Amino acid sequence: MTLALAATVAARPARLGPPLSSSARDRQFGAVRARCEVDGGNSPVLGFSALGIVGLAAAGAGRRRARGQATVRQASKKYSFENLYKSSGPSEVPDEEGNSNEVDRNPRRPPSENAASWRQENAKLREDSQFSKSWEWDPNPRGRKQKPFAKGQVVDNTQEIDDSASKLRTMYKRPRFGWKEVKEDDLRTTSLKGDMPAIGSGEVWLSKFLAHSGACSRRTVTEVVLQGRVTVNGEIVQDPVTKINPQKDVVRLDNKVRQLKTLDELVWVMLNKPKGYLTTMDDPMGRKTIMDLVPFAKQRRLVPIGRIDRNASGLVFLTNDYEWHTILAHPRYEHSRRYKVEVYNGVPNREKLQALQRGLELPDEARPLLPLSDLEVDNTNKEAEIATITFGIQEGKYRMILRMFEYLGHPVKSIKRTGFGLVKLDRDLMPGQWRVMSPKEIRRLKGPTILKKPQSHPSDRKAELEEIERGFSSDIRGFDMNQDLSQLDYFAQKADQEDE
Repeated sequence: MTLALAATVAARPARLGPPLSSSARDRQFGAVRARCEVDGGNSPVLGFSALGIVGLAAAGAGRRRARGQATVRQASKKYSFENLYKSSGPSEVPDEEGNSNEVDRNPRRPPSENAASWRQENAKLREDSQFSKSWEWDPNPRGRKQKPFAKGQVVDNTQEIDDSASKLRTMYKRPRFGWKEVKEDDLRTTSLKGDMPAIGSGEVWLSKFLAHSGACSRRTVTEVVLQGRVTVNGEIVQDPVTKINPQKDVVRLDNKVRQLKTLDELVWVMLNKPKGYLTTMDDPMGRKTIMDLVPFAKQRRLVPIGRIDRNASGLVFLTNDYEWHTILAHPRYEHSRRYKVEVYNGVPNREKLQALQRGLELPDEARPLLPLSDLEVDNTNKEAEIATITFGIQEGKYRMILRMFEYLGHPVKSIKRTGFGLVKLDRDLMPGQWRVMSPKEIRRLKGPTILKKPQSHPSDRKAELEEIERGFSSDIRGFDMNQDLSQLDYFAQKADQEDE
């Protein structure tokens, strides 16, 4: 009886058809152990029960092996490169009437026919399914021999490639004032690399090469060359007006090789300057400067774009892309700075505000100041007679804002720069804090692809127009009606004779 029961338990797993779940398998093992305890430890059913457990485990392993082989066969077909790299294409979506319409799940506007060549080539690269996709194996070892299982996934790197290329294009963007220079720029995704020179691989002047490499400023290049401290390919340079090929020529200053900065080395920093810090690289009197706020500013040779007073606060940009320093700081390029100023003695009257909008004439200035734009006045504290004035201005002379409002009879309480061009001060930055600017902010700061040509001062332009008008009026006064009309008739008759 006991032998028959043990044989039945041992043979039972072999007759099971579908695979057992984990809970069912646990219940069966529990039943076998219960029978062993009922018959006693010396009963022969213990051996047969052990054989039954072994048989159950073997059957389960066989089913798992078969199931794994089927999964591998299905995965090999599903994850084949032909199927994985096949473009998904448009999908059919039924409309309200039940008709199927093809709709692209990831629509992207194609470039126009007149678009730049690099835009058209980048669009072709996106159509190639193998350009931005890669196969990543599963790094987790599996099996008894700890070998990587034939399993992985396809990773779409389109977004990462686009973000990297967009950042490189932002850093590569140079000041351009005509389409001829823009067409020479190669901005294709495949050609942009982080180790390429930031100002391009073409020939550049020696002054620009040394300035962009951080060796010296453009003003001191002539002095350094005349002292015999600069060599090109081992020969001492005697003429400062020399062109350099960055790919071939080796430039040394004081026997030290100088190289252009690469795109990966360019840095743009946004700083919320606190009061009491000078906007300069070094102060001979040992006072605090903004270089003390950014840890790597001196090591990376960052320079501030523009200056604000020591007792003023707000937005300051620092960068080692020196080519943009003059473009953004000089008033002839008309980059507006936004300020928020608190003044005493209440709100200025209408005449004073109109004088600011026209361009205030200070006694110690040779010509009027540039007019203020987007002037807004708010009487924030009537009891203390403190007014808040926000405005934009395109120049920054020495203590200009202080002198303007003191001349109008409204001493300044505080000055804060809140914006520069299209970039505003980050509200999350507390005074003294800084962060690296995003590519979008850098593009907005640099402006359009074709920059506006530098303009002279409005007073100079007005004088030029007046001179042109005086010359035009003198030409009109010297015009002899009878004599000039007779000459026109003579030439008209002569032309008619030649036609006949």
